[in-house]
Amino acid sequence: MATGTVKKIISSDTGDCEALEPSPDGKKLAFCRTRNYQYTGVNVHDLETGRETILAPIDDRSTSIVGGWTRDSRRVFVTSNANDKGIEAVALLDLKENPEFQWLTLQDWESQLLDTSPTEDKYAYIVNEAGNLHLYIRDLKGELEEIPPGHGVVRAARFSPDGKQLAIIHGSGDSPHDIWVYDLKARTLKQITYSLVGGLNQDSFVQPHLIVYPAQDQTPISSFLYIPANIKPDKSHPAIVFVHGGPQWQHFNSWYPNVQYLTSHGYIVIAPNYRGSTGFGREYMESLRKDAGRGDLNDLVAAVDYLKTTNYVDPKKIAIMG
Repeated sequence: MATGTVKKIISSDTGDCEALEPSPDGKKLAFCRTRNYQYTGVNVHDLETGRETILAPIDDRSTSIVGGWTRDSRRVFVTSNANDKGIEAVALLDLKENPEFQWLTLQDWESQLLDTSPTEDKYAYIVNEAGNLHLYIRDLKGELEEIPPGHGVVRAARFSPDGKQLAIIHGSGDSPHDIWVYDLKARTLKQITYSLVGGLNQDSFVQPHLIVYPAQDQTPISSFLYIPANIKPDKSHPAIVFVHGGPQWQHFNSWYPNVQYLTSHGYIVIAPNYRGSTGFGREYMESLRKDAGRGDLNDLVAAVDYLKTTNYVDPKKIAIMG
């Protein structure tokens, strides 16, 4: 800063260098290297010696993302799917070449690190339970605390500089994303912002139902079903199959104003997480390789078949959008 000169520390000819995380002692820099802007590994650069250590090598079967450091600057937090289940989870890596992953949150659902505490060896992470993103705080001894509210999605979380509070961004199917602050000692949650809803009637907002229907080959397809309030199961209502993009993405129990607009006008909406969606492991996400446009399309057709069984939908009034 004093001289105004710029010094190149790291570079890459085959992809990006991203997710930079300096160590607490200021001596090292953890970061991600990408290959072909797709596959991601984790490296640590020593700012004093210039030596670079590969903690998680790049391969075409897994992705590892830097999340932070332990307070002693000896280990790095990562979110990675480099495990036998092929699902994202939080792990620790020692500062040596290709260390063993020390899994902290590897269970049945995918999880992702959001932040680490600046004052204690605690970390905040989310667990993706079929599109609901639940927030937890955990320490390295394994003590666990779930942060309310339990439904909907937490998109971000940051500890305060003194580690006593956690700011989060939370939303759900029937409420926009807002900033909340959680007090770790009092265990209280306070809403800070109140987002506008664009003139929509909040009284008509619908919280979706998480449902699972069988695909044509009996693969279970997790979906969110939005049913307008006060409608009768008389097979007379229009419906829409709402398709998320990607296809490597996911429909969450999150705020979608266009969906709420449709339900406020009497449309039933189903939002499938068809094959190729994220959130259900690497195998499910990669199942469209060399099959794009067939497996996913069949899953959407099966969504139409499911709608016909609900007794709400007129089979002649089903559309698709997304």
